[in-house]
Amino acid sequence: VKTMECFRRCLDVDSKHAHALNNLAATYVQRGLTTAAMELLETAIEVAPTFAEAWNNLGGVYREVGEIEKSINAYQRACECATGEFRAAAQNRLFAFNYRDDLPVSVIDAEHKQWGADLLKSKQLLKKVRDRMAATIPEQGTELEVETWGKMKSCPWPPAEKATMKEYLKLTRKYGYWPMPSTETWGKSGRKIRIGYASGDFFTHSVSYFSASPLKHHDRSKYEVVCFVNNQRHDERTAFLKDFADEWIEVHGKNEDEIADIIYDSKIDILVDLAGHTGNNLLGVFALKPSPIQLTWIGYPNSTGLETIEYRISDYVADPSTTRQQCAELEGLLRPERCFLCYSPPLDLPEVEKAPCLTSGGVTTFGSFNNIYKMNDGVIRLWIRVLKHVPRSRLLLKCKPFACPKMKAKFEGRFLRLCREVEKERPLLDDDETSLVDLSRVDMMPLLPTTDQHLQCYSLMDISLDTFPYSGTTTTCESFLMGVPVVTKVTKGCGARIRRGRRMAEKSRLAENENGGQRASVEELFFSAPTPLLEGESEKEEGEGGAEDVHAYNVSASLCCAIGCDEMVAINDKQYVEIAKTLARDPAILQEKYRSKLRQNLLSSSLCSGATAIPAFENALEAAVSKLGVGV
Repeated sequence: VKTMECFRRCLDVDSKHAHALNNLAATYVQRGLTTAAMELLETAIEVAPTFAEAWNNLGGVYREVGEIEKSINAYQRACECATGEFRAAAQNRLFAFNYRDDLPVSVIDAEHKQWGADLLKSKQLLKKVRDRMAATIPEQGTELEVETWGKMKSCPWPPAEKATMKEYLKLTRKYGYWPMPSTETWGKSGRKIRIGYASGDFFTHSVSYFSASPLKHHDRSKYEVVCFVNNQRHDERTAFLKDFADEWIEVHGKNEDEIADIIYDSKIDILVDLAGHTGNNLLGVFALKPSPIQLTWIGYPNSTGLETIEYRISDYVADPSTTRQQCAELEGLLRPERCFLCYSPPLDLPEVEKAPCLTSGGVTTFGSFNNIYKMNDGVIRLWIRVLKHVPRSRLLLKCKPFACPKMKAKFEGRFLRLCREVEKERPLLDDDETSLVDLSRVDMMPLLPTTDQHLQCYSLMDISLDTFPYSGTTTTCESFLMGVPVVTKVTKGCGARIRRGRRMAEKSRLAENENGGQRASVEELFFSAPTPLLEGESEKEEGEGGAEDVHAYNVSASLCCAIGCDEMVAINDKQYVEIAKTLARDPAILQEKYRSKLRQNLLSSSLCSGATAIPAFENALEAAVSKLGVGV
């Protein structure tokens, strides 16, 4: 409050002070005063059209309210106006691209790759790698050694047509040299593999509910866990995570060269990025290649764009074999044969309440607690269709911008516009007035201050409706935790894998009934590596006209499959509506099958079993490292 008052006093003296306008807007954003913040930033830009920081902050506000195209344009202006590198704006722009449902995947891929190439060029990485290698490669050696060193010395940066950084690093591996710590002694003479996790989210943050298991469950007879902590904020969750680390190294406030040296001096064998292009990331450090093996995992649903990162962790549901995100040209996809995530829920959980449809005269409440910027027009149209097909049903939405009356009113106007569009396409069903959808059937809530209060809000909904092309992750797990089923939709390649898994499940069930055999696990059904087609299968099946295969679209489907609830996964819009209708049709079944059992199903599933998930990750990692020519 004192900070806000200082900026207001400054504006009393000079109402056109661009920096005061920008800073006051930032405090308004923190308090949920979105419209006021937007107006201040627009004024700041009128006064100072090349004020890069104001453009960046305006991009954040636009994204916060779901204006993704405006957000991307504002971030672009921030980059153009900056006097030097403005990496935060460039990365914010990349992040916003993941919410676009109207761009080819190839366009978004190209943006990520260009960002990575530009960063490596700005870091003059090749020179640093070459200088470091100079200390390790002998002047006199074998013919191959001389050839390698000669190629390294002769290629200036930028590499132009001679070689790329990835080719350089491949060369050093081929001939047994690394620009960074050697891995030759992995698993030998009692030496443990030192694995580092780099994040700015080691506090009460959605990523922290997925990073806890790796920290806790690594095999300590083989691995040492080192955390590189880039968050300024610390809380109880921070202390909880710190207990699982063998070493906890604070790096916030240090520059990237310093952090890279710290990691290098720590002799980290494998370095894992948990942030991607999100806030407080350390991708600039990863560009400096302080570790011989580098991965990205959990925090970002796309490629980092960096050639210095060997692998991105995923699975065969989130990234089927037909994935259109060509990150394999940069990071290869490393897929342990299970869901790529492992969820660690909050420690203190509220009780699961009865499904509200049981006490509301059979009125079903659908809901979504995803961010508003995931709610594009296509998503809202599909939700309206669900409401039309389930008479008297309601929709509950909860997200940060609804704390601002003007933003709430703006969303209401958008919702009504889409209702009218859907109504023109699909008139009232059977002349039933209850199928008319308007704002009287929609409830909107702002964020609540505590995790416990947030989780309790799931007691207000019967069925959760997922978003696309950026599906839920934490919100999906929270729904399961509170007994709420999640209806989600997948891309065409993921849909083919889901259909095949269902057929395999049916065959397994029949074999179990006939021969008393063991039923196949969800890992065998959905997450195993591709095998030859089953009899009667075709590569081209129903739903092929669906969305291109991208990771963010399919994450909720991966989570559903991991807990044995693939029946929640729709292959297309029609199935999405049908699944929602089926779930809403019988409140008793909704209560018995999901409300009463879903939490326990989640907690007892492989999705929450770090004791099985992390060994699978270790096995996949060690196999992948071996392919790079390094013994483990």
